[in-house]
Amino acid sequence: MRSGQIAGAILAGLLCSSIATPVGAAVAESGWRAATPEEQKLRKVFTDAQDDWNSKRDGEPEMYSCMLYWAGWGTAVRSLDDVVPTISGELTHSYADGQLSHYLTVLLKMAEGNDQAFDQKLGKATQAYATRPDEPLEQVLKTLGKCYVSPTSWDIAPDLRITGPAFLAALGDQTADETAMPEHVVSRDARLIYDQYVIEQDFVAAANYGAQLHGQNQKTTVMWNEVLNSSRFAIDQGRGTELSDALLTTLSQVWWPKWRQELAQNLLRAKHGDTGQSSASAQPYKPETPGWAKQEYERFLRGETNYTPCNVYYDTFC
Repeated sequence: MRSGQIAGAILAGLLCSSIATPVGAAVAESGWRAATPEEQKLRKVFTDAQDDWNSKRDGEPEMYSCMLYWAGWGTAVRSLDDVVPTISGELTHSYADGQLSHYLTVLLKMAEGNDQAFDQKLGKATQAYATRPDEPLEQVLKTLGKCYVSPTSWDIAPDLRITGPAFLAALGDQTADETAMPEHVVSRDARLIYDQYVIEQDFVAAANYGAQLHGQNQKTTVMWNEVLNSSRFAIDQGRGTELSDALLTTLSQVWWPKWRQELAQNLLRAKHGDTGQSSASAQPYKPETPGWAKQEYERFLRGETNYTPCNVYYDTFC
């Protein structure tokens, strides 16, 4: 199978998996709608898989496979409606392109300039991917969850920022349309600005810009679930007070779980020098190291990555 055929098979397989199960409703003009029960189930599949850590995973071969999954997913979801951001803002093409660019950067570093070795391993991975059995959407999302790296830990070289369609085009598939945008996007130009902020890991700018678009009645260009994710990552980066007053005020009223509302309230107070008592329960920390962080740290210790993964919950991982 030639490279163009391989790329086409990657995209076709993911398109079938993604579209074969219609789970969404009409796009909400507010830029947000409640997830359907099936969408909630799919969200849980994706998030639960992020904690599925096993030190005996396949290492480098799996990373090539992950790169292909994210490339295909980031291409496929450019043709969908608001189903994907309703399931999870981290499954939109913006974050898929970031995950892809991260894996590409890391794997090229591991190749240490041996482009031939990189091409051989990528070719082997694409052959395996293209000939795999058909997968239901749940299995695809489970795989993407296992391939998850927190956006705050992405290691992306500036010259390796790439989209899913561009990656597949480099494999020889000229049918992947990089100009495509999900149906709910009102302004392509505005969306490209948001996408650039995400892949640059400037989540403060991404969150503030997405919130600004909502205020300008372009609410579906960047869906509300995406604004929430960008806000969360901005806070994880220690930049929560750089979020706009309007956004922090809104988050303090609607964010869930409730401790996040309290967190937004505390950030708003801190931003304006309020030294009054803050809620002790509003801590953005998890009780244990998440599975994705364990996985990346194991890869680091085995010499499979050239960067130290940053787990915002434990300083020893940064």
